[in-house]
Amino acid sequence: MTYRLRASIQRALLGEVDARTVAVTCGVVGSTIKVRSYVEAPVTAADIERAQVVSTEVIADFVDEGYIIEEECLPIGSTKPERLDFWAFYRADGLVS
Repeated sequence: MTYRLRASIQRALLGEVDARTVAVTCGVVGSTIKVRSYVEAPVTAADIERAQVVSTEVIADFVDEGYIIEEECLPIGSTKPERLDFWAFYRADGLVS
């Protein structure tokens, strides 16, 4: 599952990462795939739409296996981004460790 999920989210991110995107992390809890995007504050409607597009692409690869998906789009603030199972994307500017 992990390899397939990594490949799926990498494919889904193609063309969806813009200058505001700081990091994207992904993980599985039970039958739920979680995708969390971190963006520069404040979160905009366009940021949320990009997160939803990515999640839709990912779940399309797993829906027949009984998975559901949850996505979050959070602003980068005073706290560092929190990794789920793995980082799918992160900017190399020191915000993510």
